[in-house]
Amino acid sequence: MSFRSIKTFQLLFIFLFVCWAAASPPEFHPLLGQGVQGSAGIKLRLMRKGLDYLNQIAANVVAEQLPKLRIPDVRQKLPTNQGDVQLSNIRITRFKRADYQDITPKPPNIIVWSMNNMDIGLAGDLGGKVNIILPLVLEGQAEIVAEGISFYMESALEKTVNGAPKVRSLSCEAKIGKIDITNHNGGLAGIAVNTFKIAISDQLRPVLQTLICNRARGFIDVELNEKLEKTPINVPLSSASDMDILGLKTKKPDETVDLRRRPISPIARRTKRQANSGQLPTQQRWLRSPWRNPGPNPETSESLDLSPGAVMRSSGKDMKSKLQKLNITELFGSTKADSLYIDYRLMNEPLCTREYIEMVNAGEISYLGQGNTPFHPDTLTWQNAGREPMFALLISDFLPNSLLYHSYKQRLLRFRVGPETAEFGQFLKTSCDGGLGAGTPSTATTSGGLGVCIGDLIPQLAEKFPDKEVELLFSASRAPAMLFSQKNGGVVSINLKGVIFVYIRLTNERVRQAAVLDLDVVADTTVSVTKNRIKGSVLFNRFQLTNKYGTLGLTNEELNDLGFLATEILQGVVNNLLGEGLPIPIPPVVKLINPTLSIFNREMLISTDLAIDEKLVNDLASQALQEGLGH
Repeated sequence: MSFRSIKTFQLLFIFLFVCWAAASPPEFHPLLGQGVQGSAGIKLRLMRKGLDYLNQIAANVVAEQLPKLRIPDVRQKLPTNQGDVQLSNIRITRFKRADYQDITPKPPNIIVWSMNNMDIGLAGDLGGKVNIILPLVLEGQAEIVAEGISFYMESALEKTVNGAPKVRSLSCEAKIGKIDITNHNGGLAGIAVNTFKIAISDQLRPVLQTLICNRARGFIDVELNEKLEKTPINVPLSSASDMDILGLKTKKPDETVDLRRRPISPIARRTKRQANSGQLPTQQRWLRSPWRNPGPNPETSESLDLSPGAVMRSSGKDMKSKLQKLNITELFGSTKADSLYIDYRLMNEPLCTREYIEMVNAGEISYLGQGNTPFHPDTLTWQNAGREPMFALLISDFLPNSLLYHSYKQRLLRFRVGPETAEFGQFLKTSCDGGLGAGTPSTATTSGGLGVCIGDLIPQLAEKFPDKEVELLFSASRAPAMLFSQKNGGVVSINLKGVIFVYIRLTNERVRQAAVLDLDVVADTTVSVTKNRIKGSVLFNRFQLTNKYGTLGLTNEELNDLGFLATEILQGVVNNLLGEGLPIPIPPVVKLINPTLSIFNREMLISTDLAIDEKLVNDLASQALQEGLGH
């Protein structure tokens, strides 16, 4: 092959590739492509009101924990070679909480912790040797009372190269107003200590002041950061909180998903025409309106309406109940659902002002936390919340859209409903056992099934494939889009495009494709905040099916009937997906109080007060302090 031929082939290949790429449908909604690379998916602010509340909690925790603190043995050399002092079996004998304690943010990323006028008393076994006036061996019990302690420390809030939070102490100053030392049963050394306690106190004051700051800075720089390093910044959605976001864990018995039904499909209108024209069996011909019960059946003296539309209506609660029982794991499988991670990585250094502390998180949900979402968040802009909350959270619609995109890419939005699917086996048949085509209408309402089968919705299936089972395969053709908009007071809209494949089971091992239907759905979503989660409930307001392929010759009415069924199933699945909610990135010891939710263009604002489980915080603080003392 000549060089010119090779070049021509390469150009042809490039041309065909470009044509194929241009013709390929996009994998996500075009509006999602208008974001800004490097923007954050989540911003949160702890406001001044919240900081004041945390100050109160911190003061209570300090007052609770300090008297219980187990203090390690101390060995300290005195300056100018005056000996060394050992204090063991130390216990706190008295404590007075500080008159003033404050935690205040300061630009650009500084946290100031200060307290004034705290008293503390210690007792322990004394040991060591001193040489103040003459050499003495220290023994007996020592009691030290420090009064008027003031403390001031500055720390910087930072992020690591991996985006994890980090705290670094910058400076510390401790001052002790008065020290009183008493030596009990100390022999000659005890007499000397009690006699020269003022001089000894002056020597001991800077030692204790240094010990206080060293202990505080060590806790910040070592123990606290060790715990922060262990906090994952990429969290599986299935373990983001106690309840699995995708419903993969067992629900509480009283929890159900709110599935809202659409109005009855055009089955009712077709059945009414059939009844009026005398096309129904004799025992059904008396039915003149599928929307009401016209009176007793003259033959059975029973009030029955067994038209397809009426059966669908009468079994509406049954349909809803069955959909509520439908575990999403039966459709998706738990393995892939467990592979979706939410990224809480810090995008920038935390920002501190006098009024708030702000953190900016990635807020991306992706496969195994690898990112690679092909679109980006819009720039988040703080809006007026209408009140001063303790805590404010700003969320881009990038967060749910990244979830939907990677669910689509991992085929979590492709699922099969077949005869084995719980609660749907009776429905997915071309011939109804005791149904409308069998001539025994009373059986339809007394059977344990839905009272109607897919052969009623699509008579061609019953004619061409009698007594067969049906499989429905739902597959999204692009990632669904969830768009936040401030129109009409705030709306969350979902757009879903997909394909429904209808298969007939000819034998246990052979299936035949009967139809391929294009699916276009527009839905409105109601959003609420419950138990530290953002939850949604979807109501489809447009559900359009078009016949893409097949020999069934489906009419528009039959497509609408099938669309009603698909609406119920898909609405149940989407509500199951959204019903457990997206976890709000706050510690589990924090509870949201009176949260309000406002929706703006491409972002959502949650403003709330907080309640902290003080007992649990005390338990965690005690554990952290005791572990820290082991260093």
